[in-house]
Amino acid sequence: MLADIRPKPEELARASRSSLGLEPADLVITNASVVDVWRGEIIDRVNIAVKGRIITCVGRCERSRGIYTREIDARGKTLAPGFIDAHTHIESTLLRPAEFSKAVLSRGTTTVFADPHEIANVAGLAGVEYMARELSGSPLKVFLLIPPNVPASLRSPDRGGAVIGYDEILGNVDRFSGVGEIMDTGSLLDGDSVFLEYSSRLAMRQIVQGHAAGLSGEDLDAYISLGISNDHEVTSWEELSERLSKGMIPIVRYGSSWRDLERLYRAIDRFPHIVPIATDDIHCLHIAREGHMDRAVRRAIELGVDPVKAIASATIAPAILYGLHRWLGSIAPGRYADLVLISDLEKVSVEEVYVDGTLVAREYKYLGPEDPIALSEPIIANSIKAPQHLRISLDLPKGCEEVVVRAVRPIHGTTLTREERVRLECSAKNIGEGLVYISVVNRYGSGHSYTGVGVDIPIEGAIASSIAHDSHNIIAVGSSLEDVTSAIKAVIELGGGIVFTHRSKVEASVELRIAGLMSTKSYYEVASELGGLFRTLREHGAEDPEGLLQEIQLLSLTVIPEIRITDRGLYRVLERRIVDLVVGVE
Repeated sequence: MLADIRPKPEELARASRSSLGLEPADLVITNASVVDVWRGEIIDRVNIAVKGRIITCVGRCERSRGIYTREIDARGKTLAPGFIDAHTHIESTLLRPAEFSKAVLSRGTTTVFADPHEIANVAGLAGVEYMARELSGSPLKVFLLIPPNVPASLRSPDRGGAVIGYDEILGNVDRFSGVGEIMDTGSLLDGDSVFLEYSSRLAMRQIVQGHAAGLSGEDLDAYISLGISNDHEVTSWEELSERLSKGMIPIVRYGSSWRDLERLYRAIDRFPHIVPIATDDIHCLHIAREGHMDRAVRRAIELGVDPVKAIASATIAPAILYGLHRWLGSIAPGRYADLVLISDLEKVSVEEVYVDGTLVAREYKYLGPEDPIALSEPIIANSIKAPQHLRISLDLPKGCEEVVVRAVRPIHGTTLTREERVRLECSAKNIGEGLVYISVVNRYGSGHSYTGVGVDIPIEGAIASSIAHDSHNIIAVGSSLEDVTSAIKAVIELGGGIVFTHRSKVEASVELRIAGLMSTKSYYEVASELGGLFRTLREHGAEDPEGLLQEIQLLSLTVIPEIRITDRGLYRVLERRIVDLVVGVE
């Protein structure tokens, strides 16, 4: 865990001596077109010298060369700072930490700010420690943030495999690089004095990531007043403008499902030093096919943003946000030599990637050190403890002919849901046109499970997943109870994963043995499995399988309105209470 990014004093002294010509540089890159993110321009035919991990000279660098100095001619190419992801969840890639770092380094991302609250909800701080251990062998600079809300809200009935109390977080916060997203806005709006004091104490200790979904006006003022100065849950220009005017930095997302950049790219063009781009949640298939932060920069350019401004938003803007611009985010003396050599600026074609002046990737192939650390099996594996004898059914009144029930409708393209009332025939074998079953099974040994109804979730067959935000119980959605049951059983047999069944037969799966969230397999193997799952879903009629899976995995997230489903029942978020499935009987 990078709690202190600062180089050692002797490193800076050696860098200064190299600039003075008293010591030769280790590396000089010549004739590069350098992206100057400070002035917002590209400077041609520039030399860059590196001593150890530090850039010592940007310019002619005549005094830097020695007989052992390695030189690289970058004529005709663009040199940019290494890309920085301002907010991400490594677990969402489905890759174990070591494979994640290889994947993103090969695409030019050299630094990430990661909130591991997914694994924390499964395994507590022990899960976070596992992430830190495995990342310790990677050249990727990872700022691991302590998750402040595990579970997402103490007021909701949803529980994962761990509860991390406020005192435990406060006792460990200084071991981390910052604080992850504070998302318990229900406690904020209730004026919960314990929550308010806790959040403000965190903000006085470390920088805190925000999660102010839906907040505006005085409610947003109350959130910002806690000392929370950024927010990635920004989906409209109105929200972005209000946050900027109140001194809160909006982070614009471009991941797998949340692509706010499509609507908010003007912010990158107008405020490139202030507004960072981030992935938040991105799966490995997108990284393999399109890229990571290079994908986001490329899309900004396609939308009309000047390339230098797009790169600034992915480099110097996050460095400034976290107060690290002295060491990261630009090509300038005294900064770490985290560099991306680009052969085509408009397409953001990454040719080489350097971390601390060392080549770690070329032409999208990782070349850095291989130092995998063995999994801690008792903590991270074997996290699926669901009941062996499943009974998946709707709990309807005995002897009824027809009932009116609450149903969950996802609002496509957002994280929101809406409650609808629908009619069901009690004796019907099928649930009805346009409707699906939604089941949540506790996977931590409690024995709890619940089945409800969904609307406008287009699926023929069933999908089950051990990723179900944020508690990560097993969630399944399907057109028949038989398919739902078979999909859940298959996830249990895998020890965690994502499964699609049709007519009770497993058609595709992705194995996720690490905490039910990440795979033990290689980056390319996991991407291939996920691609196979999406291809199979398309063959069975799903028009947007990626969006479908993301929506299903969010149906249990009890901090975003309006109605959610948990292993304890249906939950009305704003009212913060469990409600009955059946609202009328005939």
